[in-house]
Amino acid sequence: GLAGGMSAENIAKAVESGVDSVIVGVKLHYTHPDGRIGALDPARIRSLVEARDRASASVLGRSAQLLALLVYSEYEGLLSDAD
Repeated sequence: GLAGGMSAENIAKAVESGVDSVIVGVKLHYTHPDGRIGALDPARIRSLVEARDRASASVLGRSAQLLALLVYSEYEGLLSDAD
């Protein structure tokens, strides 16, 4: 996984590269003018979730999902020599 203040663009790139998890951190919160971190901001959450969903549905996102499934299947011994 990746950690740090992830933006919508960062989320999309992480999904398309096959990263299995990200930590968004303070980017999901309101930020007060003096820099203090406030409550969760529903609009920011929605924006990041929408970016994730768009990336997951893209050609690169689907390819990353299929590659991850293939790697998992091989690791678990679910593939035969013919596969």
